[in-house]
Amino acid sequence: MNTPVRIWDTTAKRMIYPQEGGKQAIFLTMDGRPIQHRGNHLALLDGVEVMQMSTLISSDRRRLYEQDICDIDIPNEYGSCLKGRGVVVFKELGWCIAIVQPKIGLHEDYDISHIEYRGNVHENPELLKETP
Repeated sequence: MNTPVRIWDTTAKRMIYPQEGGKQAIFLTMDGRPIQHRGNHLALLDGVEVMQMSTLISSDRRRLYEQDICDIDIPNEYGSCLKGRGVVVFKELGWCIAIVQPKIGLHEDYDISHIEYRGNVHENPELLKETP
């Protein structure tokens, strides 16, 4: 199975998404280097950062990518929810959201009741400093 990826072009400062004419346009070589389908040939991409599509889905049914920023609701034992902000990461054996706001322990597991896509760390770095 071919996992969709997107890439951040560090030179042009823009995101390149996988869909191009309904087909996967960005691939990874066996050694993890990104290549892109351009017309009738494949081009090796330099100066880019690769982000895989995760298995996480936002509450509005959007597929989330690695390094996406999300606002989340974490139910607590008192019946209310803690509002948080996190970044999609792959940790150990699966995809998760590393909570960056508020500052709480990242080693704990939380049941997340709501995930709202906000942006990504490259195009929206200011979101990491804001409180949700």
